[in-house]
Amino acid sequence: MALALSVSGCGMLPKKETPEQTAAASRFYPGKSMDQVRAASTEVLNLLAPGKMKYDAGAPGIAAKRQYGYVERRMGYQGSMTTFYNVSMTAVSWYTVVFSEEAGGTRARFAVQTRADDQGSYWANPAIPEIHRSFRQNLPLDGRYGVADLKLFHDRVEYLLGLRPQWTSCSDVKEPGMPLEFCDRAGANDVGPAQP
Repeated sequence: MALALSVSGCGMLPKKETPEQTAAASRFYPGKSMDQVRAASTEVLNLLAPGKMKYDAGAPGIAAKRQYGYVERRMGYQGSMTTFYNVSMTAVSWYTVVFSEEAGGTRARFAVQTRADDQGSYWANPAIPEIHRSFRQNLPLDGRYGVADLKLFHDRVEYLLGLRPQWTSCSDVKEPGMPLEFCDRAGANDVGPAQP
């Protein structure tokens, strides 16, 4: 299922990061090295969008992104008639993971941001394709995202590191009416790693 949200309001300031986001974004992995946590984090992102995730090789942690398209259904008015029409959208999601070694293990902080633009704007405004091609570092959390995606990412990393007994799927965390980056974006994959 593709997630389609339209937000208007030029000049709106993004909401500040909430204490719940701050707590959910970071997790400590006891007994695991930075290389182990980095490898598991990369695998979680690769499983999210097999063959579609791109990485910034020069990033100190992980800086990844994926681009995808979807169709958004919109409503408009023509005179006194209500009309419905489809708009082709191009979106990019950025993901960052920052690592720090601590006594007894490694801490990782995960963040995600998404931007969507309609195809008309994408082709008419040369700044938009440039934004979509860019990578981001140390993404802030701005309050528009809940904590479920943050927890889901870390739960999946824990599974790959052998710290959790089973893969956490979208159905385990999905709440009615709460869209998730890891579950509802176009092309998102909920399948865990192949079992030996």
